[in-house]
Amino acid sequence: MELVFDVVQILAQIKLRKELMQTQQLETVLLSAAGQPGIPGTQVWRGNNNFEAPSWCLWKTGSKRIGTICWHCWARPARQTQLARDRPGLVQLTGEGPLTGRRWEISRNQSALLDCRGGDGGDGGRGENGQRGGQGSYGRDATRYSDATCGGPGAGGGDGGRGTSGADGGDAGNVYITIGEDDLDTIVAVEWMTSGGRGGAGGVHGEPGAGGRGGIGGSGCSWTETHSHTMTDSNGYSHTKYYTTHHSRAGAPPGPDGPSGMRPYEPLYGGQSGRNGRGQIRVLRNDLTEGGYPSRYQLVVKSFVVVDENMDGMNEPGEFLLVQNIRIENVDPSKSYREIARRAESSDQERDFREASGTTFCAKDTVALVAFFERLQRPLPEFSGGVQVTYQYPIVMSVPKYLDCVAKGDMVQFSWTIRNISTKAYGGQSAMRRPSGTHMSDPCGVFDLKYADDDSPHEISDQIDVLDPGSEVPVTEDFQVSRFVPVFTTGYIVISLMLSDPHTGRLRPITSFNLRIQISSAYSYNPRSQFLLVINSSTPNTAILQTMDFINNGLYLPVDIFNLSLVGSFKNPETEQNVLWNYIGKSVIVFGNPMNYFQSGMRDVWDLLDPWEAYMLARGGTSFLFVCPTNVDSLKAWASQMALPAFSPENPPTQSVTKPSEIITRLKPGKQEPSDCVLTLPVKKRLFRSLDKTMESRAKSITKELHKHLPLRRFIVGPCDPDPSNQLPISKHKSGDLAIIEGLPHQAKFAVSLQSHTNGLTDYNIAMIVQSLPFKDQCAIFWNLLGYDHSSGISTRHAYRGNALSHFHGEHGVSDDLENDTALNTKACEVLSWSIATHITSELSHFLLNPSSSPSKKTLAAHVPFLTHFLSTAPTSQTITSDIDISTFSSVFGPILGAHTSQLLSLASRKSKIRAFLSRESSHLTKSLCTPTLHKQLGKALRTSTTATKKRIMQMKKQEPHLNRVQRVHALNCQALEGLTRTPGARFLDLDALLGVRGSVYVSSMELAQERGAHAEMLARLERDEVWSGRMLRDMVNLDQGESG
Repeated sequence: MELVFDVVQILAQIKLRKELMQTQQLETVLLSAAGQPGIPGTQVWRGNNNFEAPSWCLWKTGSKRIGTICWHCWARPARQTQLARDRPGLVQLTGEGPLTGRRWEISRNQSALLDCRGGDGGDGGRGENGQRGGQGSYGRDATRYSDATCGGPGAGGGDGGRGTSGADGGDAGNVYITIGEDDLDTIVAVEWMTSGGRGGAGGVHGEPGAGGRGGIGGSGCSWTETHSHTMTDSNGYSHTKYYTTHHSRAGAPPGPDGPSGMRPYEPLYGGQSGRNGRGQIRVLRNDLTEGGYPSRYQLVVKSFVVVDENMDGMNEPGEFLLVQNIRIENVDPSKSYREIARRAESSDQERDFREASGTTFCAKDTVALVAFFERLQRPLPEFSGGVQVTYQYPIVMSVPKYLDCVAKGDMVQFSWTIRNISTKAYGGQSAMRRPSGTHMSDPCGVFDLKYADDDSPHEISDQIDVLDPGSEVPVTEDFQVSRFVPVFTTGYIVISLMLSDPHTGRLRPITSFNLRIQISSAYSYNPRSQFLLVINSSTPNTAILQTMDFINNGLYLPVDIFNLSLVGSFKNPETEQNVLWNYIGKSVIVFGNPMNYFQSGMRDVWDLLDPWEAYMLARGGTSFLFVCPTNVDSLKAWASQMALPAFSPENPPTQSVTKPSEIITRLKPGKQEPSDCVLTLPVKKRLFRSLDKTMESRAKSITKELHKHLPLRRFIVGPCDPDPSNQLPISKHKSGDLAIIEGLPHQAKFAVSLQSHTNGLTDYNIAMIVQSLPFKDQCAIFWNLLGYDHSSGISTRHAYRGNALSHFHGEHGVSDDLENDTALNTKACEVLSWSIATHITSELSHFLLNPSSSPSKKTLAAHVPFLTHFLSTAPTSQTITSDIDISTFSSVFGPILGAHTSQLLSLASRKSKIRAFLSRESSHLTKSLCTPTLHKQLGKALRTSTTATKKRIMQMKKQEPHLNRVQRVHALNCQALEGLTRTPGARFLDLDALLGVRGSVYVSSMELAQERGAHAEMLARLERDEVWSGRMLRDMVNLDQGESG
């Protein structure tokens, strides 16, 4: 087809605008000359015969479009017609032939559609279904004189009605368009359809009717007859006897069903489609010749190239994009290619792209071309095609090497690199004269920048002279925390990569990193400290300060701080020893938020602590409190390894026993082996059983005995590692050894608080801190406070008196000259009673969970050390002298009695002995602690507290019947904590609530290998982390001191 417009002129209007890439929706002006569609076949049912269903099916053939539809199309400039003066881009259509005299106007947002399609043929009709045949006649019923007759046969079903074929579609009409050579652009406003009508779908024959049911057979009948028989006896008398006979005639079967009707066999066809019409464009050339074309031109984009403005290979935000080498194809029967020697420029790119902090800008998009006719301001509908373009800056900056926690007084060095990824040099002295560099600022003013000017002490810039393509340059900056900044505040360092605008030359940030840095204090060990707070850079500063303030000014006890983000492990950098060993028998509070581990990923705090060391510390009396851990499942897995360690240090001490009965003797209370000692028992293979099965059976029986006789202690029983020189599998061995490894006892001090510090230090947080105190210290403070006048406050001098709390005294502890001016926190004293009751009731619930053995009176106290210690440290003087003392004592001993009364205790010996023991001790304490005048009042208070505890337990047992004794007691303690702290839903987890109530367990050799493998993998990861963090700290902290040394 001949192109009749200037392609170059069209391309000059191409613009790279995203909003023009969307398809423009035009209103359609329908000019219809289409044939009418045929009417689908209808069903006319006129038969009255019950046994046949006739059908007649009518249809109408689709209409044809006869004749020729002619149009004349042109556009008039505004200066020639008044109609177009206020409506630019107007296209006018006038009819020819049959439509002569008619005119249509198509505006810029409209499109004319000439519809000359043929009408669709009507669908064929559907035959009526045949009717079901009638039922046969009824048979005659039987009588005493004749049999029943069969039912008559059913009538045959009606034949299915005949359907009809579909009608043919109508032929389409033709479209003739006459247009002048100068008006060829107007043809884009006209579309036409000249397809023939669709043939109608074939009809469907009717379904044949089913045969009629056979008639019902005659019914049967029955009757009786009475007979008499006269006999004469030997004396000449006659006797008549009567008897009855029964008769019947059977019913007759029903008649046979009638045959089904017939289905019509004639095939049915769909109608044929009508013939397509044709379109013809008649072009009146300016030289008075004519040309005819079957379709209009269709211009599509085949290819083009997008080039950045400064030719450095980077499409930088703010640059112009150059479109070159545009290649367009006219998709019509006579294809032609024409190279366009023009280029289109875009000035619509955004000049400034800002990404989020720490993100290097890189975006991908598609650049597409849109062509317009200048006179009509109407786009070419088929003109399309796009090229994907990547936008990014020519220089990039690496993630800074930084620390998110800095100790006050340390000199720290941050570093990063700048790389040129373009094909041209950048910098202030480069050929492109594009200034670039980095800018570091301290918006909060908490750091002293080493190389900053006096005029701008909190910001510094580094300029790049020349950065060649593909090269990179390192940048380092040193700074120190200002001496005026308090610890546990947050500072920020903002590092930005700067590059001048390609047009204005103004420096602008193209990449920024907003680095949050915690200001912390370095670790310093105080032997008098009773608490250690383990924190990290992600721990909220408010939580740290509030906890420190409560321990220092609420409990008046010293506290140490250990920040993992300063060191990278639990090792003291000065001694290379785990700092937790300084706090054995004390309280360790661990904040459970995950930490950014020196830019190598996230770590949980317990990921940095060997569970074996934590096990040894807990067995030594260290109390662990994990505050609001984010990943409870991870803590659970770690605590499982801590509570039941299937591993031990290399070459642990071992003690061998010769028979299973010796195990209980060696482990009974008062004769414990060293904490890391492993008992071994030799096992020989039994007859007809492999060694591994024999060892499994023996291990399970030992586990059962341990749980029976030592219910508050945990053990792992499993096979020892085989001799490495013996390559046979364990099932082939003749003998082997079982190992008995002791885990953490149920009394181990391990708790998890579940409420955060978002709303400040609440009563719940205070309760959990007090609960983390060693149990012996809690008992000593409780007995010191009993009988003390609280009206003027609770003096630390009185609360911490006595040899039991001598470790609280000293240079950094309670001063000897303090009296009432240092009053303990009132809420801390209130929750002390709850904490003691929680420990004892939990201990007793474990002891009585499966009471299958009866300990002696001598060993009973050793089985319940918390209860025994509480009772043994009670004062011998009468200290209960007021209502406050009675309430305090009953709040502790009432729950102990209420949780273990006869409602819960059966007649088993262990339960009965505990009940008798509690009753005896309750009577003894009442007499020894209380004055005679208050005996009844104290007894009443104890009974009230006991009854209330029993009611709560019984109610919980009904609501949660699936809970065992230990779980019910723990839920009861959580309810008490909720009421005491006024915190709805307040809960905490001890080790059993976290792991489930687990006692001694058997572990197979495969499970042991898996546990030991997991522990070995954890130690390897710990070692890698320590190496990584040590290298980071050596490279970044106090470099000047290291060099001078």
